[in-house]
Amino acid sequence: MTNALAARGAKHWNTAVLLAVHVAITAADAATIAQAGVRSGSATHTDQVRLVRAVFVGDQQAEQAAKQLAAVLDRKHAVEYEARMCTADDADRVVKQAERLLAWAQQVVHGKGPKGPPEA
Repeated sequence: MTNALAARGAKHWNTAVLLAVHVAITAADAATIAQAGVRSGSATHTDQVRLVRAVFVGDQQAEQAAKQLAAVLDRKHAVEYEARMCTADDADRVVKQAERLLAWAQQVVHGKGPKGPPEA
């Protein structure tokens, strides 16, 4: 997360978004591993959203995490496969979502507090 924040601070918007995306993906992996001993092995990252929902069935905070992960992954696709460059707003939004996902995953891994990220 430190590098994503540094890239955002240096106004390297695409870099900040891509680094934040990887934080979010890794955080979701950590949460599903801690909760159920599984992580997504799919080449399709959207399968990871489904896995979070399956592992944390009925958990509203995990559902919020899954929605944020889906939004982050949508930006990943835009940055990697579309010609449009990221803006400061894109970087701010994705970095904040990744920070929330990371906080949620840390709570799940350490068994503390709610199992979902703070509300956006």
